[in-house]
Amino acid sequence: MAAATPCYRISYEQACDPNLVKIVRSDSGAALYFSRARIPFDRDEEGTGAYWGHMGMYAYRPDALKIFADHEPGMLERTEKLEQLRLLQHGVGIQTVELPPCAPGVDTPEDLERVRAIVKGKEFSTSAPATPATTSLADIRLVITDVDGVLTDGGLYYGPDGECIKRFHAQDGLGMVMLRKAGIRVAVLSGRDCPALRRRLNDLGIDMFRLGKVEKRAACESLLQEAGVSAHEALFIGDDLPDLDGFACCGLGVTVANARDEVKRAADIVLQTQGGQGAFRELVDMLLPQ
Repeated sequence: MAAATPCYRISYEQACDPNLVKIVRSDSGAALYFSRARIPFDRDEEGTGAYWGHMGMYAYRPDALKIFADHEPGMLERTEKLEQLRLLQHGVGIQTVELPPCAPGVDTPEDLERVRAIVKGKEFSTSAPATPATTSLADIRLVITDVDGVLTDGGLYYGPDGECIKRFHAQDGLGMVMLRKAGIRVAVLSGRDCPALRRRLNDLGIDMFRLGKVEKRAACESLLQEAGVSAHEALFIGDDLPDLDGFACCGLGVTVANARDEVKRAADIVLQTQGGQGAFRELVDMLLPQ
């Protein structure tokens, strides 16, 4: 290898931070790609992805440095704003060396708040809701809901022919109808797509949805645009780590009683009902007080 750089294991939440550069490595430790996005991408959202953060230091051979003088930045480097991609583009290998997790650097105001929280012995979440201090339930004009673990119990059931079977709660469906009648739009966002889910959406008359979309931040932003509402007027309800991106895009984040602890800590509201057992209806009753 003509270059080497250190890396360290990071959490899912850290991998979602665009200020932290991530590395995809081969089994032998060679760098395959650097990105500010969350890579590798866990397509099935099963939490099996392993993430490495880049430490921003290099060791170069002279011939590797010559690449920077002889070649202009390519499309990938210009897009990601990462000069190491120029080496990979021109066939120069970069060996990664895994080191123990390191203390956070301070490159942004968010980094500074993270360090302050560490010094004070407090927790810090990069996925805190965008406007927790100013958004209230009375402001909400759009509710975006996850499916698995919120509208269902999170179980994955398959029929004899391999078709996906989902169990929905009737009270949740009626709650969606109640919201629409009250002028609050409902959108559905799921990393999975199947005929059973589409049948349920059709039965309920839900025409705003993004299915098979695991990049929830981008999907939420497109739903906000389609609905014509601001983040301040939107609420996201989810139960697992990928849903933290939804919290970050909306004024309020809501989660179910049996959500992961990390999600509960990031949520503005933790419901008393478990996913698939009428949790969405509990939220509706909060939005539409009798």
